[in-house]
Amino acid sequence: MVNRTANGLMESAPSTSFESFSRAKLTRIKEEIGIATSIKECGRLRDLSRGQAIHAQVADCCSTFLSNLLIEMYGKCGRVKEAVAIFQGIHKPNVFSANMMIKTYAENGHLELARGVFDSTEKKDLVSWNTILAAYVSAKDLEESKKLFDFIPCRNVLTWTALLQAYADDGNHSKAIKLFENMPETTVVSWTVMLAAFTSAGDILGAWRIFQEMPERNAVSWTVMMQANATLGHLEESKRIFLSMPEWNVVACTAMIHLHIEAGNLQDAQGIFHNSMAEWNVVSSNVLIAGYGNQGDIHQSKSIFDNAMERDVITWTSLLVAHAQNGHLEDAKCIFDSMPEWDTTAYNAMLAAFASNGNLQDARNIFDSMPHKDVVTWTSLCVAYAQAGHLWDSMALFGNMPDRNEVSWNAVLVALSRGGNLREARNFFEKMPRSCFVQAVTWNSMLAAYSQSGNLVDDLATFHAMLLEGSNPDELSFIPLLSVLAHTGKIEQGCRSFASLASDHNLAPTREHFSCAIDILGRSGQLQEAENLLRGMPFRPDPVAWATILGAGAVQSDSPASARAARNLFDISPKCHAPI
Repeated sequence: MVNRTANGLMESAPSTSFESFSRAKLTRIKEEIGIATSIKECGRLRDLSRGQAIHAQVADCCSTFLSNLLIEMYGKCGRVKEAVAIFQGIHKPNVFSANMMIKTYAENGHLELARGVFDSTEKKDLVSWNTILAAYVSAKDLEESKKLFDFIPCRNVLTWTALLQAYADDGNHSKAIKLFENMPETTVVSWTVMLAAFTSAGDILGAWRIFQEMPERNAVSWTVMMQANATLGHLEESKRIFLSMPEWNVVACTAMIHLHIEAGNLQDAQGIFHNSMAEWNVVSSNVLIAGYGNQGDIHQSKSIFDNAMERDVITWTSLLVAHAQNGHLEDAKCIFDSMPEWDTTAYNAMLAAFASNGNLQDARNIFDSMPHKDVVTWTSLCVAYAQAGHLWDSMALFGNMPDRNEVSWNAVLVALSRGGNLREARNFFEKMPRSCFVQAVTWNSMLAAYSQSGNLVDDLATFHAMLLEGSNPDELSFIPLLSVLAHTGKIEQGCRSFASLASDHNLAPTREHFSCAIDILGRSGQLQEAENLLRGMPFRPDPVAWATILGAGAVQSDSPASARAARNLFDISPKCHAPI
């Protein structure tokens, strides 16, 4: 169509078909942006059922852009198989597609497959390099992380921070500090990595120095300092840090709730949850549900669950565990059956609930019905069989495990030793791979087994073998050693071992160590020395310590010592009716 203007010139009318095409295209773009936003929200919330529903709606006309977001969503929900199917179905995958698949494999424990996608991606970008580097850092593979870092053609602050994290995780603080000082630029994340490195090493003074020097702080920085002080038993300092924060966000409040729960201060935890949080998220609700469950308050756990604005599979699992660990197995089973979906953690929780109540057949049924089993699944059932005395079943299942780690080996060893199967525990101990003997936990399990049976000779031999192998004892290593020395009357050797905690191994004696030492002195008739040691402890004496003095005084017919111990015991524990 042609229009005539006032001066007689001719001009073309706008093309109606072009306008229609533009409007249709704009509508499609808006629709795709809306779908993309929904998919990303499903991934953020781990809302698998809604994500699958959206996927079903767009399956026939899914662009590469939406396919990439679906890969990410399925990866965050732990559904690797579905993510792979989408990746393989993309007609023209781009580098973003590859990056999403690398991240999905890595975050779900498939590092080799992630590396395979990375190696086969021809046009890698910096995100590709940083994603695979982060995967190796998360896997605690410092050697490969360093190789990748050296190969990366163009690095940014994320690249440098990833390697910094690798050194920090490895405990190599000197290299972490050197790298940090040489970084071309730093961010609050880099500073927070260094802060966490100092706190994990127990260097609270160094952590404070880093914290004071930080050019800016975020909620994570403040939270790291809160948690570090709480770990050292400085809960009041943690509270002070929390109150000093410029603003409280959901992360900081949730961390403080967790610290209060660990200290048994449920009322304070609930106060923060209801009065200090501008918004709640699913994590804060989950922490409280689990916290009340650990304290045996099922009604409060259920109340938090019922009032939660948002629930995920962890919310349901936390409520399940709360009921199971407090003996409400039938309720736990009803919760499990009512769950909208199950992940491996939920299955493992139900399996553990049956196993801890001696329902081995039900535990086995859960095991057999699981679509995906991880090392925790296999280990839980192995331990259940061992604790019930079904050693053949436990060892047969352990032999069929597709993957074993140090945790699974040690868990079965502990189960065998606690079940009184000392010979089987020793045989199992001798078959364990050398990687298990680097850390003290394996040796500690065997030391505890010998101590429980009063086997001083083998306990001492195991402790000396531990030192010869170059494995450093920790605080737990000395508890069974001191206990068996006390019960077998080896007074002088017991005192030397207690003194060696600090002098030879640079370990601070704990309350349990002092109790063992007090027991050693009490059994030898040195009640005054035992009482002096008790009063000189860096802790407030607990009922166990005074009861030890009381028992030793009775055996030694020392009435004054017994009377003092009884009075102090009654002062701190009025419900104790020990005779004076």
